[in-house]
Amino acid sequence: MAVALLKRVLVSVFLGANVMSVLLLWLCCAITWIDSSVCPRLAVVCLVFPILLFVCLLFIPFWLLFKWRYVVVPVVGLLPCVGFALDYCPLNFRGGGDAEPPADLTVMSWNMMNFGYKGVSERQDEVLAYIDSVNADIVCLQECAGGPGVWALKQHMTERGYNWASQNGRTFYSRYPIVSQDVLEARSSLSNGINVYRLLLGTDTLAVLNVHLESNYLTQEDRYDGRMALKSRSSEELKQEGEHIWGKLALSQRCRGAQVDTLARALDEHFATGSVIVCGDFNDTPISYAYQKLKRGNLRSAYRERGRGVGVSYNERFFFFRIDHLFHSGDWETLSARIDNSVLLSDHYPLIVKLGKHQ
Repeated sequence: MAVALLKRVLVSVFLGANVMSVLLLWLCCAITWIDSSVCPRLAVVCLVFPILLFVCLLFIPFWLLFKWRYVVVPVVGLLPCVGFALDYCPLNFRGGGDAEPPADLTVMSWNMMNFGYKGVSERQDEVLAYIDSVNADIVCLQECAGGPGVWALKQHMTERGYNWASQNGRTFYSRYPIVSQDVLEARSSLSNGINVYRLLLGTDTLAVLNVHLESNYLTQEDRYDGRMALKSRSSEELKQEGEHIWGKLALSQRCRGAQVDTLARALDEHFATGSVIVCGDFNDTPISYAYQKLKRGNLRSAYRERGRGVGVSYNERFFFFRIDHLFHSGDWETLSARIDNSVLLSDHYPLIVKLGKHQ
């Protein structure tokens, strides 16, 4: 009798936990529809999406083993979130005999951390050699401001025949002529913003937007203090540090919401029917207002179409997220999209996308 009662209690507890995880997962998906400049603190909740997704997936084998009828809870709960789950972790597989068509355009987007990553300023030749190996037609760099490494890169790329432009650390190289350049006015700090470049590809014009949305204001001290609070397990320290970090993340969400709204309006007003590529460091995961706002427009996410796995693009201090993205208009087809995590020359990994032009 006692065993049966204990079993019922445990089943009820686990069922309640499963229902709660599903409701929170739905909440994360719903929040992506809400302007983060209006509800910035709510937008921070989306960061727990992968944890909730993992928990819900674990409940499927759990219920199959212990109470198979309840497997309907995680299965039904996950159905509305499938698209979001695939945004976060695409499952694209090519057949072994499928040859990739030749690319019409190769684009690389990379946050360079101003050549300041673990002695990279003294290894600038490695950076130049790596960029050469990618052989991209368009190179969009963020956090690539003044300094010996940046000037060496500029000279190197110019010698290789690239056209270039740079502003506030957002540096752009193109094998194609740059017809014009502009800046989208949006509320941001000095180093964050959006640059627009119009290129001439034969007789066609392509607009490329190099994006660096507002950073997450978390310093090394914040991350260290957060880890110390977790180790000490003091409830007061955890509360204070949690409020401090939550506030900083919310502030960055507010700025990014305003910036992506400005970007979306510009796309609707000036690039709705033209050929366009939007790429860069968004400082937001695929489960965010910024990412979903663009994806719900007329643009396609390259990594969602051809990427595989989570594709972590930010690798520093246990903050493992994909926050670098590339979107393109429908006249292009994504042939391949990958995060190159073999190169440790910045706190970001490069995003490399190959595109084919629809005839």
